Amino acid sequence: MSSYAIQGSQEIIEVGDKVLLKPSKSKEPPYVGFVKKITSGTRKSDDTKVTLRWFYRPHEIAIHNKTFIGEKELFYSSQEVVQSAKTIMGKCLIYTFKDFLKLKVINRLDFYCRYKYDPDTKTISVPGDPATNIVAV
Repeated sequence: MSSYAIQGSQEIIEVGDKVLLKPSKSKEPPYVGFVKKITSGTRKSDDTKVTLRWFYRPHEIAIHNKTFIGEKELFYSSQEVVQSAKTIMGKCLIYTFKDFLKLKVINRLDFYCRYKYDPDTKTISVPGDPATNIVAV
């Protein structure tokens, strides 16, 4: 399966899209994920699943020095989760920091990512440069 239509919407989600997902608590901001795979279920009801690569928000990571973190910043991770496609709220855009700075108008669906977060070691690094690890806790 290569796409999923969000119920009650005209939006089609495809592999490679960045999406917002319903949070577990209503007062939390939506979760953010990168769609790696879409799998249809075997039952007649809509039980389509999505495999996502998770993005963390700054408040989800224990960082001592947050002075270098922006409010629209996300942290890419290697953590994969499988969610019901019904939890997808819609698409969002995630830019490199350089491209984000070029935006003339920034809306609520625009984010940027500079760093990778490893939830197992609780470290932040520049993707592709393991020498730059920053301990997050």
